[in-house]
Parts: sequence; C-alpha cells; structure tokens
Amino acid sequence: MTRTGTRKSWTGVATGVAVLISLMFLRGYDPPLLQYLRNAGFDQLQRIWPREKQDLPVRIVDIDEASLAKLGQWPWSRQKLGQLVTELSTMGAAVIAFDIVFPEPDRLSPSRIAGDPDLVSRLSPTARQEIAASFPDNDEIFAEAIKGRPVVLAFSNAPGNERKVPPRTAGFAQTGLDASKAPPLIQSVAANLEKLESVAAGFGGINLDLAREQGIARRVPMLWTDGTGFYPSLALEALRVVQGASTFVVNASENSENAIDSIRVGDFEIPVAEDSGFTLRYRPNSPDTYVSAYRVISGTEREALAPLINGSIVFIGTSAAGLLDVRTTSLGETVPGVLVHAQVVEQVLSGDYLIRPQWVGGAELLAFFILGLLLIAPRLQS
Repeated sequence: MTRTGTRKSWTGVATGVAVLISLMFLRGYDPPLLQYLRNAGFDQLQRIWPREKQDLPVRIVDIDEASLAKLGQWPWSRQKLGQLVTELSTMGAAVIAFDIVFPEPDRLSPSRIAGDPDLVSRLSPTARQEIAASFPDNDEIFAEAIKGRPVVLAFSNAPGNERKVPPRTAGFAQTGLDASKAPPLIQSVAANLEKLESVAAGFGGINLDLAREQGIARRVPMLWTDGTGFYPSLALEALRVVQGASTFVVNASENSENAIDSIRVGDFEIPVAEDSGFTLRYRPNSPDTYVSAYRVISGTEREALAPLINGSIVFIGTSAAGLLDVRTTSLGETVPGVLVHAQVVEQVLSGDYLIRPQWVGGAELLAFFILGLLLIAPRLQS
C-alpha cells in the first residue's frame, strides 16, 4: 500500500471513529430534535393502532356549553356543586373525582354577598346579619354533600403560592432504593378550602407533563414529591379510593436511586417511567363517555342516567371552550383535560400499557455503537 493509500485509509478510519463517537453522544445527550422525532414516530404509531374502545366503568360529567347555557356562567355556586355530588351518589357513583380546585370561598354565598361593600352601604347591620343567618354558607353545603362519600378533590402544582404541600390521606410504602426525588417536585400548590379538605376521601394532582412533550399530553405524572414524600395523581387516587385501599406501594429500582419501576394500588400494579410518568395509549374521543352536568343536577333524569353512573368512576371537568381546559392527544385530537385522567384509569382497568423498560436506554446505546462499528469496519479492512 502506498503512503497516500495508507493516509487515505487512516483518514477513513478517523472519520468512522468520529461518526461512532457522534452517534454515541447523540443518543447519550438525547437532544430536543431526537426527542421530537421519536415522539412524532410514537404519535404516528398511536394513530395507526389506537387503543380500542371498551365498555369500562369510567364516565365524565361535563360542565359543557349546554350546561353553562342552562345553569349560568362558571363558577357555579358550591350549593349547585353539592347537588351534583348528591345526585351522582344517589345514582351509585363508585368514586367522584373533581378535575377542579376550590381554593377560594364561594363568592355567591349569602354571607359573602352581605359583606359586599356596595350592599353594606345600603343595608343596616341587622339586615346584613339576617341575610347571612337565613341561608347556610354554600361551602358548608358543599362540604356536607362531600362528607362520607367517595369524593376525590384535586390539587395543582402552582409555583409562587404560599401553601407548600397538598393534603394526603393515603400512606406510602416503598421497595428498592430511595426514590423520594424521582417524581416531579412540588414547589407550592393550589389546593382547596380546609372545610372541603377535611371531609374529602382523597386528593390527587392534575398537572400534566406538557412542557417535556412539546405541548402534547403523552404522559401523566402518577406521583409528585416534596423531596421527602409522595403525593398521588388524580387518576391514581381515584383508583385507590374505589378499591378502599389505604396504601400505595412504590416499587423502585434495586440498582439506581430515584428510579421508579411501578406503583401498586390495591389489585393493580402500574408500570411507569423512572420519574413516575405514565404513557397514555389513547382511544379516539367518544361522546358516550360524557354526561352533561345539567342533566345530573336537574334530578329529573335519574332513571335514564343511573345505568351510566352506577358503579362508575366519575370525573367532573369541563369541555367548555371559554374555560380553557383543552389538551392535544397523541391522536391529534383536541379534548377536555379531564379526558386525559379518565383514559389513564381506563388503561389501568383494562391492563393496556405502553411500557418502555429502563434497560431500553442501554440497548439503544449498544445499537448506536454497533451501527458505528459497521460503518468503521469497511475502512479497517481497506
């Protein structure tokens, strides 16, 4: 081989090695472009093979446009929401989970109205006291409706709030190495009035993992952490309450800290990503999942609605455009945010999971390494 040929050969080898190192770095660094391409491929596969619709006991009571037209603009009085809970309970709802947070007192309560500055100037103190005493506080009415019933309230991770952690009614056990910092960190929360929290059966987080997923609701955090302890998502808490379970079991990795394998709640063991992220396999949106809230509150359609509600895990949320709780799914559909939580529960009930085992990352690195070697091999032979 001539000196020129040798130089060319070693140049080719150097190029191949550079390509190999670049491929390994690309996979190890996992840049946004690679994530985007992987997610786009994942979404396309879901559109080709979506989850099939099954007859599962999961329903959504929808504060929709029709309900707002009939019952007035949102927010409704807590008295009306108490009626909603009472009617659902009468129809046999197994769990009632609110995808709504109630951090402030009801502005429509008579006591609040009587304290309005415009009214104060027009009413005598005696008149104001009589108004407040004549009507129960709407938040107390709502709390009384919740009391003793399987109602799950929501909390939201909301940086900048004074309150640092949400309430928690369930216990947590853990296997494996410490994973207390694996889930998303709670910085501060928007939660509910104390009088509502004191009577609720459970509490669950409602934030979705949208920033990481380019605005598409592909994953839901099943757990949150304050750095030392865990807090469940709304869907996970609904599954606990419906089974009457008192404890979650977090199964963490035996080899790595802050890496979760699965979460057990009652009879269900749910595979999750290291950070507790649950990957959704969507089914197409379907109108028969929803019941308009006004139909429930009216109390005149119990016989027709009872077969849909009886024994079901019922989520309460909104599809009304003006309330801005809409999400984009991997199927490309724009849906109410509450449907995301409902579909998590559907997947768990059906055992239909999308699993990415922790060893896949290592396997991908190995595949990139082998690909690089295949590119270099011809150079070495020459």
